[in-house]
Amino acid sequence: MSSFPSGQINPESVPEIAPALTYEQYEALADMEVDADLHSKGRRVFSALMNARFGDMIIDTSQGFKDHAYEIAKGGVVVASVHRDELETLDLPCALEQVGIHHARPIGKSGIVEVSPFLGGRIIKNLVTSWGMVPVKRGARDLIGLNRFQEKALDPERDGGPQNLIIYDEKGRVRSNVETVRPGGSAAVLAAGEHDSLFAPVAMAGLSTEIDPDTKKKLRRDKRIWFNGGHLKRVYAFGDPFRLGVMPMVAEYKRGELSDAELDIFNEEKERRNEIVHAAMQTALNRAYEIRGSSLEKEYRAYKRRSK
Repeated sequence: MSSFPSGQINPESVPEIAPALTYEQYEALADMEVDADLHSKGRRVFSALMNARFGDMIIDTSQGFKDHAYEIAKGGVVVASVHRDELETLDLPCALEQVGIHHARPIGKSGIVEVSPFLGGRIIKNLVTSWGMVPVKRGARDLIGLNRFQEKALDPERDGGPQNLIIYDEKGRVRSNVETVRPGGSAAVLAAGEHDSLFAPVAMAGLSTEIDPDTKKKLRRDKRIWFNGGHLKRVYAFGDPFRLGVMPMVAEYKRGELSDAELDIFNEEKERRNEIVHAAMQTALNRAYEIRGSSLEKEYRAYKRRSK
């Protein structure tokens, strides 16, 4: 058996990027409870601001989602979400509270908490950390601490009960073909695999922006006007929750202990699960745009000039 078979990462063979937190800090995060009072007050303030800018929030839940209300209330839900805008990190938890997924903890890039030390930056950092955000650093190879956090947070035997996690499963924000789920992410299936956690697919329409990858210019975005004249609301659509069973060899995979033959088997199963999760996310995204209407505006700068 090779310590780091092909497809797994040998930390000595890649440039080292330090993780956002130490192993001990990730463990402490898993033991921490979200500040419920601040979470509630912060949601009310943030929701009011979002409603003014983007219109009231519409929430659509499938019949399957309603049927799983009892299971959802137990906690330990992996929210598999699309990712279109940084505002989702604060806005999605507001929607989740309304459907019974309480104090869900978003796993997001560490830049949102690595902010200016001045007053505004401190407020943002304290707000998002009190809301339970779990920072990760893009490109970091040492994921042992993050893996440990997910294992402990989702554990059904955790003191205080398992926590709910938000995982944006498209490897970052999508800024092209925003009405299509970008494949390639596997964070959700790896997080849920150890405890057979319940998946809850969700997608949003109303905050998307498409950007030219070469010029970085904005091409299209979801139409938005202050107060929206009572229409063009942002929509969150929740699909049917499901479980995929405990994932064989997932703990060994995370520790880099699989042989090449075992890794081939594991990757095949991982991709099978990824396809199921991403298909469920696509169904939710289709539903969100079905409700809102396809309001992507071409050359939105010209649209803004016309609307003045």
